[in-house]
Amino acid sequence: MKKQRATLLSTTQAWISLEIILLFFLEIVYAIIFWRYESAKDQATMEAVIATARNVSVCILPTIVGIVGMFEIGGEIMIRFTRLMQDAIAQGIAQGIAQGIAQGKAEGKAEVYRAWHADWERRRQAAAEKGLPFDEPPPPKPEDITED
Repeated sequence: MKKQRATLLSTTQAWISLEIILLFFLEIVYAIIFWRYESAKDQATMEAVIATARNVSVCILPTIVGIVGMFEIGGEIMIRFTRLMQDAIAQGIAQGIAQGIAQGKAEGKAEVYRAWHADWERRRQAAAEKGLPFDEPPPPKPEDITED
C-alpha cells in the first residue's frame, strides 16, 4: 500500500506531525538555553526577550531544513532498504520453490525408476526360473528419461 505524500518537500503525511513536534521541542529547548544565557547578562528583561526572539527566529529555518532533511533522507534509506530486502526475500522464495520442484522431479524419477526396475527384475527372474528366454530391455535410467 502506497502512503500519501504531503506537499511539504514530499514528506509522508505520517511523519509531518512528528517533524512539527520535534521542531517545537528543539526550538523551545534552544529558546530556554538562549534565554538563560541572555538573562545572565546585566541587561533589562525586554532586551533579553528581544535578543532571544531574534536568535530563535533565525534558528527556525535551518532547524526545519535539518529535521525534514533528516526524516526524508532517513526515510528514503529505510524505504529503499525495505524494498531491497523484500526483493531479496521474493527472489529467495522463488529460487527455493524452483529448487524444490527440481528436487521433487528428480526424486520422483528415481522412485519410478526403482519401481519400474524392480518389476522388470521380478519378471526377468520369473522367466529365468521357468527357463523362458527374456529379451525385454532394462528400463532407462532417470537421467535418460526426457520430459515431454
